[in-house]
Amino acid sequence: FETAFRNRYFSSTSTHKKFDTLKQRQQLPDEPITSYFDDIINLCLEIDSNMSEKIIIQCLMSGINPEFRKELSRRESSINTLNEFLKYAKIEQDLHDTFGTLSLDSQQRHFNYNHPSIPSLTATVNQPKQYYNKMKHGNSVLHSTQSRSSVSQRNSTPTLGNQTLLASDRRQIRNYLPQTISQKKPINIRPTSQHRFNNCKPSTTTSFPVYIKIRVNDQPTEAIVDTGSAISIIHSNFLKTIHHHNFSYQTHLCQTANSTPLNIIGQIELEIKIKSIKTYVTAHVTTNLITSILLGNDWINPNHVHLYGDQKKLTIPDQRV
Repeated sequence: FETAFRNRYFSSTSTHKKFDTLKQRQQLPDEPITSYFDDIINLCLEIDSNMSEKIIIQCLMSGINPEFRKELSRRESSINTLNEFLKYAKIEQDLHDTFGTLSLDSQQRHFNYNHPSIPSLTATVNQPKQYYNKMKHGNSVLHSTQSRSSVSQRNSTPTLGNQTLLASDRRQIRNYLPQTISQKKPINIRPTSQHRFNNCKPSTTTSFPVYIKIRVNDQPTEAIVDTGSAISIIHSNFLKTIHHHNFSYQTHLCQTANSTPLNIIGQIELEIKIKSIKTYVTAHVTTNLITSILLGNDWINPNHVHLYGDQKKLTIPDQRV
């Protein structure tokens, strides 16, 4: 590319110098994408005022933040104009800036890990401007419903509707203490007409939540399944380790019962696979959940999942039957 570029555009010593400046131009760690974008375009147009957008995009890619370059390379086939490049680059910068503000110290300040009397905390989340309550997979469409969970729920738990929420438009979310996570046990799967998951260690004394081994977008992990949460939540750090599409960036105003923040930054469509059964959910992405993923009533109800907290197991019907 460099040789072809020099042969095409070099007609003077000054052009050579401008190209060397362009070649050495790298996006600085704290430099906004718009500043880098404008500077590269100006350098390219100084070399040749008729330079094509395709060549300019290649110049932008060569010096952009390496973390952005990896993600933008995946979209390369759909980036044909400078406006499209700037659009996707801004998305990557926003995600990078959001994740960069999180530190382990801030998480430890926000959560009381050693509280002796409270087994779990609840959090209220204000209704976002948009809520994606359905997604398509093949010919099937999963909808969030207002149907009751098939297991007993506490009276304080609201039910998630199509686009509205009960209990003054609030969502109840649990925060899980790390000592409960460390007590979980392996899950034994017994082949029956419905797949049963046994020997799950409940995370609280209510026995409603259970731990279960699943695959999220084909990435294995262990999830908490809990009727005490109206929505499903995934940790941003875990999301970065899996292949995913259609991340919807939108921040939600969140606050836990003890006035500590729950930083929700967007939504993502996920495939949840339990043994051979595939299900789907639109999960909220947060930066400070103390587990990789939590599956709430927006996944439990549409998939007719039955939790038996006292017996430490759950069942889920095969959707193909």
